[in-house]
Amino acid sequence: AGRALFTRFHALVTERFGLDRRACLMPQSRGGLMHYNWAAEHPDCVRCIGAIYPVCDMKRPIRLEKVAAAYGLTPGQLLAEAHLHHPIDRVAPLAEHRVPILHIHGDQDEVVPLASNSQALIDRYRALGGPGEVIVVAGKGHAEVPEFFQNRRMLEFYLTLGENLGPE
Repeated sequence: AGRALFTRFHALVTERFGLDRRACLMPQSRGGLMHYNWAAEHPDCVRCIGAIYPVCDMKRPIRLEKVAAAYGLTPGQLLAEAHLHHPIDRVAPLAEHRVPILHIHGDQDEVVPLASNSQALIDRYRALGGPGEVIVVAGKGHAEVPEFFQNRRMLEFYLTLGENLGPE
């Protein structure tokens, strides 16, 4: 439902207000699920993605129950439909469109662990030929701190629309 609403919102702001068709997305935490799934379904509408500790692994047992409820599914149903909802498994269309992706993630994040979320998504993305990078913030967890939200590298990423990510 969130992805359908976001599609309608995208149409509104691009058609009525003349905003660029290709959006720069900035998912944070659980927003990673919605943004990455929408982006996978609309890769031609995405210029770049800069994320702050995004949830990319919906299959973790601790998260599965909550995520399944948000989709109106049981955990078993959600796993059966994982190919439709699991960001790590859905990045191929973004790689084909060469959408630059930059994540900032703390190495002490216990809520959304770095290895199974940002690092796993970027590793898969790069294996598919997509331009992606993870900035690891040492000693930080899942918190609203300047190291995440006042990061110069992320600012430069958006100002250059991901062009400063460099070749793969």
